[in-house]
Amino acid sequence: MGVGSIGNHLLPYEECDTFLSNDGGITWQMVRQDAQKYEFGDQGSILVTVNDEEGVDSVNYSTDFGKTWKTHNFKTRLRARILTTVGDSTSQKFLLVGQVAKKDQKGNGGRFAVVFLDFATLDRRKCDDADFEQWTARSSTHECLMGHKQTYRRRRQNADCYVGEKFRDPVPEESSCPCTKEDYECDYNFVQHGDECVPVGPEPIPAGVCQEPTDTYQGSSGFRKIPGNTCDRDRGEKLDERVQKPCSNAQPAEGKVIHQTSNFPSPVVQFAYFRSSTVILVRLADNSIWQSPNEGYTWNQLHPGEAFVAFYHHKFTDDRAYLITSSTKHYYTTDFGKTWFPFTSPTVPNRFGLPVLHFHPGNSEYLIWTGEDGCEGFAEHCHMEARYSLKNGREWSLIDTYVRNCAWARDSELLVDPNQILCESYKEKQGNQHLFRLENPLQLIAGTQFYDSQTKLFDHVVGFAKFSEYLIVAEYQSARQSLDIQVSLDGRTFAPGEFPPTMRPDQHAYTILESSTKSVFLHVTTSEPPAPFWGNILKSNSNGTYFGLSLDNVNRNEDGFVDFEKMINLDGIALVNVVSNPREAPLTGRKLLQSRITHNDGGSWRPIPPPAVDSHGSKYPCSTTKCALHIHGYTERYDVRATFSTPSVPGLLMAVGNVGESLERYEDSDTFLSRDAGFTWEEVHKDAHLWEFGDSGSILVMANDEGPTDHVMYSTDEGSSWRDYKFSDEPIRVKAIVTVPEDTSRRFILMGYYPRAKNTAVAVHLDFSALTRQICRLDADNPSQDDFELWSPSEEREEQCLFGRQTLYHRRKRNVNCVVGDQKKTKEKIVKNCQCDAIDFECEFNFVRDDAGECVPIPEQKPRDPDANGQCRNGAEYWYDLTPYRKVPISSCEGGKRLDRGAAHPCPGVRGHGAFFWFMMFMIPISFAGLVGFWYYRKGGYHRGAIRLPGGDTGPRYSGDSSVLDTIASVPWFLLGVAGIAYEWVAEKVESTVVRLRGRGGYRHLPVDEDAQILRFEDEE
Repeated sequence: MGVGSIGNHLLPYEECDTFLSNDGGITWQMVRQDAQKYEFGDQGSILVTVNDEEGVDSVNYSTDFGKTWKTHNFKTRLRARILTTVGDSTSQKFLLVGQVAKKDQKGNGGRFAVVFLDFATLDRRKCDDADFEQWTARSSTHECLMGHKQTYRRRRQNADCYVGEKFRDPVPEESSCPCTKEDYECDYNFVQHGDECVPVGPEPIPAGVCQEPTDTYQGSSGFRKIPGNTCDRDRGEKLDERVQKPCSNAQPAEGKVIHQTSNFPSPVVQFAYFRSSTVILVRLADNSIWQSPNEGYTWNQLHPGEAFVAFYHHKFTDDRAYLITSSTKHYYTTDFGKTWFPFTSPTVPNRFGLPVLHFHPGNSEYLIWTGEDGCEGFAEHCHMEARYSLKNGREWSLIDTYVRNCAWARDSELLVDPNQILCESYKEKQGNQHLFRLENPLQLIAGTQFYDSQTKLFDHVVGFAKFSEYLIVAEYQSARQSLDIQVSLDGRTFAPGEFPPTMRPDQHAYTILESSTKSVFLHVTTSEPPAPFWGNILKSNSNGTYFGLSLDNVNRNEDGFVDFEKMINLDGIALVNVVSNPREAPLTGRKLLQSRITHNDGGSWRPIPPPAVDSHGSKYPCSTTKCALHIHGYTERYDVRATFSTPSVPGLLMAVGNVGESLERYEDSDTFLSRDAGFTWEEVHKDAHLWEFGDSGSILVMANDEGPTDHVMYSTDEGSSWRDYKFSDEPIRVKAIVTVPEDTSRRFILMGYYPRAKNTAVAVHLDFSALTRQICRLDADNPSQDDFELWSPSEEREEQCLFGRQTLYHRRKRNVNCVVGDQKKTKEKIVKNCQCDAIDFECEFNFVRDDAGECVPIPEQKPRDPDANGQCRNGAEYWYDLTPYRKVPISSCEGGKRLDRGAAHPCPGVRGHGAFFWFMMFMIPISFAGLVGFWYYRKGGYHRGAIRLPGGDTGPRYSGDSSVLDTIASVPWFLLGVAGIAYEWVAEKVESTVVRLRGRGGYRHLPVDEDAQILRFEDEE
């Protein structure tokens, strides 16, 4: 018995029901609604359940294995907490412990109750031999389990009797069965993939077995009999028989490298790993998809005969992927590709060049499908349709028609309504969508409750994008035919982006760049055909509204991609290429590129410092101050995922470039490396190479990228020395080097083709696992005793700081030859925040850096308002006039040079006043208290001229022994006297004024004789 639910995942306990199986779990039936506590009694002849979701006054029981149920009412309503019986379940007596609600308590009853249940009173007879049966435990396919039949004696289901016997271990009657595939599992070094067991890599063999590569050895078939299984191999399948294998497939001796070559019938057009996995998918130009479960060691084709147009890995769930065909039948996996299941889409995939699937960050079952409809034949009504599914494609609901892009509003850092959908939807929904132009505006619609409640956010947009915590919309202003950038942090309210007037996007193209440091980077194209493409990088403030110039003349290509790349795991460091000849390039059509690097998130840029000597130890011919290192960037890559940096080694960068005054051709470039986040560089090899990082930087692999090659170069000391490994007798044109996304493996795949057969592809699996089997030692408590170093990036200041703080990172020492593997790495440690320096600041809105690096105002532009109210939020004491500088949002520096602060002004409110203000605030209530006290003093007789009769004093008014207490007490009397004088003066003035006012009203004041007050007693009212 068990509590559970039917569906693709387990529901919360309160939403589950109670199920029972009579055949060892092969088949199940729901026997009670709701979650129930359950217990077995009398060796199964009695089953008892009680509701486990709410208070009840009854239990349910069955005497026929759950076929029928009866109810027993014990007349006390309680919330069941424990239902139990004797440990061997041989008794007919049960104990129910529950909690009684206050409203259900009777008399002096307590909050807890114990109910004794005795089912021996059911008046059932004792079972005899005829009431028992021989039951055989079985698998789902045949009457064998673990290689033999197991027959047990148990009571028949319909026998109305009780067993009444003491517990004895069941002794099954066993007989062996012929071996079947169910009796085998995957052997060591093999993993299950579909119905087969495939190797995860070369098979380990005893030393001395293989003397020559042409020898063979007896290796594993991939299967082994399950331990404890007793099936008869002679009468069944012998899947574990050893097979003859070539020694080239065996695991090499320590210090050796091996490879495995696989050929594909068509060029590779798409490839990607599952995250956190060794499984990779490859799509070929012939629309077939191939999968390798072991990093390219072996391959198998998925669903031969299907024509696949794309595949998608789930953006937020590592084990899910989707294979998209040209029809409505597709496939998905939820276990890293071990099994693939079909699903049906409501329409065929769109051919508009837009994403077909969008994924939800919070629920992996939520999908949005964007397909096309009516696009066959003359396609008069060809359009795109978007639908959503809450059940991973099993059911679909329409979102909208004639759309271009629909996506979930929520993202991993954009924490908005999880049920909100954003859609770019055309206003006029008729005709062929391929022919739509600006006259049919594209509206941005926000739909909450899965698009049931719709709100139009903008009348005309060009598109929207989600980056980090920002939702950015490009709004088209038809009146002036220009673009406005709208930014939101909640998906509902938007603020327009403010640009310097000379750098508005207007009719230009723009590209949203990687934004992960509390600001938005935007590339605005300023040069378009017939001139070459380039533009300016603008950077926003922390809420994405004020954009200032970060760098001008930054290179881009015709597809809108920009030579801009941020360093992985070290936010705030980025590399770009700028056009150094913006005046000549429109005339010559040739751009001269120079590289720049920033270590303060775009606040300032500088040339990349060149190494002193090349890889041969010779000085570079360029020796002027204009000499710098220039590198080829994002726009020239075959595989855009081949980044400069790696997520597994902080500070490590590799690039192809040259030392000189500008960037040379790729074929004339060399390969460079930096270990300190780009502050210093070294040339590691001549010629341009592809590269890849492995095993957290313990191995680097390079392949020549200027022509076909038959070998790779590898280094185990981060480029200090290199060794060659030949993998082919025939040179291969390598186009990409691939490894797992985390760069933690020592296995790589070379993707390429033979020059003689460009319409085919080849994948070479390289395995460096046997180079060393020494595991790196990591001891966070004694870092000086392990194989790792504590490294901190440094800037141009005395302290080793970056982004205003000193941070220590663990990384493997350069000259230690060991394997990092999958061991958990110590997180970076922030030691302290540093004092602010010039590197922590960037130019304020409407300011730009001049040639000297200073921020100067843009001509004819005014600084923005200082926003005193905004600065005074969160309890600030002062607000400051703006300066030409603002603090880089990512910097956490404290104190030091605050270039962003002008003159200080007190904030309104409690903290915004000085000493004089607080003195007056202290004196005013005291003065008023004195006035009130003096009035009462006069009213009660304690004033000048009063005659005090004997006995009126309760104690000495004056004493020659003046104590400290007397002195302190005299202070308020002094204040009282001062207040009294002031009171009389004010009273006289007011009184005379009142007299005059009253005189004008027809009344005359009659003065009171002053002597009438002389005889006033203290106790008069």
